[in-house]
Amino acid sequence: MGGGGKKPTLSQLTKRMERERRQQQERREAAGYEKSVLGLSVPDMEEVVSYVKSLKYVTPYVLAEKFGFRLSLAKRLLSDFVSQGLLNVVAGDNRLRIYAPVVEPTPAAEAQEAAQPEATKRRKRGKRSKEGKSSS
Repeated sequence: MGGGGKKPTLSQLTKRMERERRQQQERREAAGYEKSVLGLSVPDMEEVVSYVKSLKYVTPYVLAEKFGFRLSLAKRLLSDFVSQGLLNVVAGDNRLRIYAPVVEPTPAAEAQEAAQPEATKRRKRGKRSKEGKSSS
């Protein structure tokens, strides 16, 4: 009924720890790891921007699911896009916001809008007068 063997000396423990540390570092270098933030891989920003511009609307959940990062990061990214002028906030509150890409007007659409006469634009409607009815 053995007692499990001798305990290693202090110098043996330090040598073993140093050897394990070197082996672990060599494995990391051999595997080649991607740049990450908080253990999450960061996608290419041009890819994210082109994806966002291709959609009709974007929510933080859609972005987080597509690229595989946290919702907090997706929310921060979308708010940065709004400040850069790539997105507009369409609807939302503190918990959820819905964004839409900024649509740049074409020169033809601008010319058509400018050519519309004032009469065809929307007028304010007031109360109708009772001209047809007589009060006698």
